[in-house]
Amino acid sequence: MSAAPKRVRPGSTKPGRAPTRNTSSPGESLATRLDGITSSATEAILTLDADGIILGWNPAATRLFGHSRPSALGKPITELLVPEHDRTRFTSILRKSLDRVSPAPPGRVSRITAEGSTGSRLDLEMVLTRFETKDPTPLLTAQFRLPSNSAPAAPGHREPVHPEHDFIQLKSRFLCLVSHEFRTPLAIILSTSEILEAYFERLPEAKRQAHLRTLVRATKRIGTLLDQVGLIQKTSESKAAVNRSRMDLGRFCRSLVEEVLTETEHRNPVDLELSAGLPEATGDPVLLRQILKPPLTNAIVFSAADSPIGLRVRQEDPFAVFEISDSGSGIPEEHLEQVFEPFFRSPDVETLPGLGLGLAIARNSAHQHDGEMRIVKNQDRGTRVVIRIPLFPSGESPGQSLKEL
Repeated sequence: MSAAPKRVRPGSTKPGRAPTRNTSSPGESLATRLDGITSSATEAILTLDADGIILGWNPAATRLFGHSRPSALGKPITELLVPEHDRTRFTSILRKSLDRVSPAPPGRVSRITAEGSTGSRLDLEMVLTRFETKDPTPLLTAQFRLPSNSAPAAPGHREPVHPEHDFIQLKSRFLCLVSHEFRTPLAIILSTSEILEAYFERLPEAKRQAHLRTLVRATKRIGTLLDQVGLIQKTSESKAAVNRSRMDLGRFCRSLVEEVLTETEHRNPVDLELSAGLPEATGDPVLLRQILKPPLTNAIVFSAADSPIGLRVRQEDPFAVFEISDSGSGIPEEHLEQVFEPFFRSPDVETLPGLGLGLAIARNSAHQHDGEMRIVKNQDRGTRVVIRIPLFPSGESPGQSLKEL
């Protein structure tokens, strides 16, 4: 049986010696589970404790850095991988991610320089994710990848692209985001349930009802996340049948606006403008809700409170054209197409909750309905989403493209 990896902690006067433990801590147990999850990832993923000691090391890390798993476990990441001149900045990034008061935004990308086992320098992107444990301090996962516009720094440091590469990349992003997004509502459910169990008889009725409402909101949040994961799979598959029915488009839009306002607690007013004389439409109300609700909700969430949101609906035979506009900070030009990728989060909104699935679901649903969706960055401020869906009878082909905007 091989000896347990030695761990060096800051302040130790005898490198290589570590306190003897009879049982593993909750953090080490979590690190073991994370190793199992990340074993098939194509990106190097390390699990670190609060002192920067390496607790987890996946196979892709060996391919990238050259160190074997046994030789890496228990070592300080700064001593193993970070050149001496960059250690102060690297340690500052780690501490910021561990800070409970003012943590770094989850999923934030940092550019770092690392050193492989042969001494070669690697310019990498690093994403840190914080995991709470039963220990007083949390764990971090550090995900490393080569910048998208860079070639591998040395032969053999990046595995060849396989047909399943994109799927594995997507799975890795999914695991990181879902673990983060589910943690908050689950923590709320657990803590609220414990309060009700311990103090139910002593709590005033108003307090009981408030706690029950908290449970309902957190449970609905988890349900919404699960629904989105199911929808992205369903709408990404081969084209499903569109269940068209006759509908009053104005009534449908008013109902949708009220639904979104209720869910966002009337945070922003929505100005619904319907062109006069809209004829009866024929469309799939389920798909239409999947198309319109995500961009409308995003416009509210990503805008300042009380700033107006616009929803304009007009006919361009045979299309119904929906324009959703806001006066927020807008989407950076380079991300206008990326926001339709599943699990993509623009860096300026990474601190806000969400899986990055809404717009991917919306565009997939629009394509299922023979329609199109496009995002336009306003010249002054804000974002405009333009959606065209064939909902009215006409001899014209529903396949015509979006007009230039």
